[in-house]
Amino acid sequence: AVLPILAKGEVQNTLAERGRKLAASFARAAADAGVAARLVTGGSHMHWYFLDGEVTDSRSAAQTYGAAYAAFTGELGARDILFLPNPLSHHAISLAHDDALLDEIDVAFAAGLRAVAER
Repeated sequence: AVLPILAKGEVQNTLAERGRKLAASFARAAADAGVAARLVTGGSHMHWYFLDGEVTDSRSAAQTYGAAYAAFTGELGARDILFLPNPLSHHAISLAHDDALLDEIDVAFAAGLRAVAER
């Protein structure tokens, strides 16, 4: 029953658009906080990195600043946003993450990035 729904592509397009929206708001919040960080997305998958350069492979991803990751995720956890504790683990959204939840995530991202800036 799921395959015909997925064959239409609407689910994938919706999740990709939501990922792009999160990446754009993350980029704005990082710039506002003065933090070198980026949210890399691919469809419904995403991960945040704290570094100056682009993330192009596992070596560049491993350059993420662990203390910044800890400060950021500490703020997410305080706001009941679940995440994986490993700075190299990826995260994902689902169709259950509607606009209201994405707005909550945006607020948490901004607070987390301010926490990184204060560190």
